[in-house]
Amino acid sequence: MSGRLSPGAAGNRRRLDRALGMALAALAVPAGLAAAPAAQAQAAPFRAPAGPLVLTRELRRTLADGQQLVVRRRYHIQISASAAGFTVTGDLAGVEVEAPAAMADLAEVERQRPDTGLFPLELDRSGLIVARPAPTETVELGGARKAMTAYLARTDLTPAERTAALGMAARLQAQGQAQGNAWPADLFRPMPGERREQREMTLPDGRSGQVTVTVAASDGPGGVLEHMERRVITELDGTERLSLERWSLAAAP
Repeated sequence: MSGRLSPGAAGNRRRLDRALGMALAALAVPAGLAAAPAAQAQAAPFRAPAGPLVLTRELRRTLADGQQLVVRRRYHIQISASAAGFTVTGDLAGVEVEAPAAMADLAEVERQRPDTGLFPLELDRSGLIVARPAPTETVELGGARKAMTAYLARTDLTPAERTAALGMAARLQAQGQAQGNAWPADLFRPMPGERREQREMTLPDGRSGQVTVTVAASDGPGGVLEHMERRVITELDGTERLSLERWSLAAAP
């Protein structure tokens, strides 16, 4: 865990954390935590639903001041048989963002993000994701930097701290982009029940902490995804914060 800081350094870190919300911890979580166990390779063939589907992903992050940032995205998808298993094609169908008033500009950047490059996904015959597109840039960096600058101008950070926060935000954006589509491998054919993993982590600013990831899922007919929740608890500098990711799959109306 991180060592003891001087009062001044600790105050600087707290202000940076408040400015960047949970992005520091959320993007530092390894994508493979609580991954589908090897035993998930199902003996029974995967029975893909026929017809168009709606996949909903909801992300909830608790900010440093206790408020929440909620991003809800819906995708129109189709699962089709392929030579090696199945192919999932899809497009973004809608975005909802709930954010504190001070983050309105940043929320609008997220609302306008096209979220391209997620599909197609390749599934094996048991329904597990085995291939994903290479990461693509989905944020207009000039607009994102402008929104972050405006947001930081309304904080109590010093000019030097704002510069540091902008640099940190840029590194976080690059890290998140490199991770690409980090959806669980068993998203469409989840292992029912709950699995949990705990690990030490290192943030981009050099601090260390602990992250606990719990995945709980339920399936519907044929073992196809009904609901899945990935709960991430980060412990850092004596604080504990929560990030939630929820997925659901339903027939298109």
